[in-house]
Amino acid sequence: MQSDRDFAAETHARGIEGWMSFFAPDAIRIRYRGNMVKGFDAIRRFDLPGISDTTNTLNWEPTDAHVFRGGGIGSTTGKYWIVSRKTGEAGKELGHGRYVTMWRRDGGRWLVIMDTGYPEP
Repeated sequence: MQSDRDFAAETHARGIEGWMSFFAPDAIRIRYRGNMVKGFDAIRRFDLPGISDTTNTLNWEPTDAHVFRGGGIGSTTGKYWIVSRKTGEAGKELGHGRYVTMWRRDGGRWLVIMDTGYPEP
């Protein structure tokens, strides 16, 4: 769970560079109601507009984690929420949902190998 929290902190601190620093080269992103985005460069292109958007902030917090037998693969699930940064509506929640992230142990750290999320009504 700490790796997931570090992922959020680095994304807030460094934007797309912080976000991408947690992705494995062969990672996939599963788009809500869409196809997979495969590989580091494709994920960067896909996520750049949203992560770099200065009018809102993506926040998330893991609520559960699991490491599979062997210790090399794990998962986190949690809640996300998007908050406006626009003048006049700063702090207003624009949406929220749940996410699942799969992780692979690579040397001394965990890297994202699959990430997906879905909005809640």
